[in-house]
Amino acid sequence: MSSSDLSDDELPSVASQIKHAPEPLNLVWKNLTVETPDGKKKLLNNVSGEISGSLLAIMGPSGSGKTTLMNVLANRVRGVKISGELRINGLEVTSSLLKKLSGYVMQDDLLFAHLSVEETLNYAAGLRLPKKMSAEEKQKRVEDALSQLGLEGCRGTVVGNAAIKGISGGERKRLCVAMELITHPKLLFLDEPTSGLDSSTALSLITTLGEIVKTRNCTILCTIHQPQSKIFSLFHSVLVMSRGQVVAMGSRDAVLEQYTRAGYPCPEFTNPADHILDVITALTPEEKQVAQDHVTAIREEMVAINVDLEAGRRDSPRKSTRDLLGSINSRSWAEDLPKPSCDRNPSSSRSFSNPSSWPCSSERSFTKSERRKRARFVGSPCSSSASSIKESLLL
Repeated sequence: MSSSDLSDDELPSVASQIKHAPEPLNLVWKNLTVETPDGKKKLLNNVSGEISGSLLAIMGPSGSGKTTLMNVLANRVRGVKISGELRINGLEVTSSLLKKLSGYVMQDDLLFAHLSVEETLNYAAGLRLPKKMSAEEKQKRVEDALSQLGLEGCRGTVVGNAAIKGISGGERKRLCVAMELITHPKLLFLDEPTSGLDSSTALSLITTLGEIVKTRNCTILCTIHQPQSKIFSLFHSVLVMSRGQVVAMGSRDAVLEQYTRAGYPCPEFTNPADHILDVITALTPEEKQVAQDHVTAIREEMVAINVDLEAGRRDSPRKSTRDLLGSINSRSWAEDLPKPSCDRNPSSSRSFSNPSSWPCSSERSFTKSERRKRARFVGSPCSSSASSIKESLLL
């Protein structure tokens, strides 16, 4: 089942189930290829992978396709040819589904300079949270975001710009993250969140993102340029790209082990992130072929990426009911199932085709969908026991 198969009435319900589920969602992409409109250049070439409940760093030299991949996963790419499959919990990714489940923090923040930090979050809460949510609940979301991102000390300070003195660059970046966290997304994308930040501020931000993954069962993807070793150690998974292809993907240790098998072990006292990129980056035009040979050798040691497009999928209640009804084809199956709470034996004076004669029909109103389901099975050639169980399942 794809999200395009869902009606406008079903999509909010399915998205809400994914968003409020205790477990993290599964984001899976398979054979993603992105080409320019004329087809002369491939920006991504047959890229596959999956992530669930972890902090993923997408790394690679400039022009390797890091931002392109993340924007494709976030459904933010236009004007190019895209092929391949992208799923969230088995559902085909669409703009409507992502809007309800994800947040996106751009590299360049767009904030109103004359608003304070708290006012900015209040506006974000008022515009992005449901209308039915009370003012108290919205204010609590704002307070939680201020606390979690360490912005309580500057809540009354204006954002500022080049002409107006305001909050620092690190606080601006944390404010952008806080604006997205107000909606409690299950999936968060960040484009180079540490760019322009000093080492301590960048470390604080990535540490906060790691805590969000643990406390909210959130899945976070971010592109990043050669982080310091302390920051690199905070990422749960790493995806290395070069020229639109995946060079390595997996846990930090798995990626370094892949480099070692290819003949490029990380030297002692060297930042692993620096080593990962230095091996596949050409500093001069003459080194391009050498760097490409390194990429080829490392890719040959990569374990095949076998992704499950149905990972995390939950069938709708209607489909599950049909499967159960189809499996009840004998008396032995019916005897193993729990007995219905109300007497709806078709052999009695109460008729299955006449719901008003059922003892429980007056206790609730039935939807059109339920009435159609009951009518569908009227007169079906089943044993009396199986029919009784079918009737109980439909309710």
